[in-house]
Amino acid sequence: MSTSVKVVGASVGALLVLGGAWFYARAEAAAIPPAEEAPADAEAAAVVSDGGEEVAWSCGSGSWSESPSSSPLLLLTTGRSGWVDVCMRAYLVESSDEGDLYRLAVTAYWTTEDGYAVGPWDRVDAEASGPVTIEVSSSVDFGDSDVVTSLGFSAEQCETGVEGSGMWDEGWVVELADGRPGTLPDVMSEEGTSSTGAWWTIDLPSQADVTGHTLEMTLPPGSEPEFELVVSSSDGSVTATSPAVSGG
Repeated sequence: MSTSVKVVGASVGALLVLGGAWFYARAEAAAIPPAEEAPADAEAAAVVSDGGEEVAWSCGSGSWSESPSSSPLLLLTTGRSGWVDVCMRAYLVESSDEGDLYRLAVTAYWTTEDGYAVGPWDRVDAEASGPVTIEVSSSVDFGDSDVVTSLGFSAEQCETGVEGSGMWDEGWVVELADGRPGTLPDVMSEEGTSSTGAWWTIDLPSQADVTGHTLEMTLPPGSEPEFELVVSSSDGSVTATSPAVSGG
């Protein structure tokens, strides 16, 4: 067999392998996720304070629809949508002449309900899309207090029998019975703080089942704050405000 024939044969073989890999990759990316079941208890906390008294609680829900993700190489555009259930718990940990130490814990359950995969040239008649922002705040300004935020966790698709992570960060306990704790940078696009609270923006909720966030603050002694939870997405926002809390 001549050298030229061998080269042609090798080239054809390589093209077949690449072509097969392309079709496989495209099929994997185009797979529509099966509709997930809603959480058994949408108000169950995934992260709680290690100590202190729970003094406030509020919840909110809403739908989400991720911004389309396009891959020119795969000639594919995908999108995912679903529902989110969010609850915030406030804990009064310590009261002193220096101030009242509060911790806020936020648990969000992300349920994927639908999705699509089309060619980038196809027009999709879908809901308005965009990220979801979760914000928690106090009616009392922190003043000169140091605001401490702990970057949360993301639990991937649950696997029965996998133990939770136990102590997750100083002052906090993760109560997930199942799941693989992951990292929020995989699903979160940005975060921020202000003089009254903090916020987190999730742009890939289909990549997580549960997310947890925490916020710690010291308010002036004897403050009677209200704590507010806001869940905002492209289809609107939901606000839940707790009754005023009596400090130490």
